[in-house]
Amino acid sequence: MSKLKPCPFCGGNAVLECFLYSNGFMADIQCGSSANLNAGDTPCLLTMTTVTYDTEEEAIQAAIKAWNRRDG
Repeated sequence: MSKLKPCPFCGGNAVLECFLYSNGFMADIQCGSSANLNAGDTPCLLTMTTVTYDTEEEAIQAAIKAWNRRDG
């Protein structure tokens, strides 16, 4: 599995979850920076979710590819 790049907006660590949905699998990646917040800080709310794939591995790889894509 490819390594996730940090959040493109705040540099926080990305967290990947894959789950069964309807007739397939979806993967969700969120910025995990909110786990390290001090009182009064605003969390980064960046999240992306894939469409449904036939296998868990397809969903995970599609999510990682989309998350790690950067212009430039």
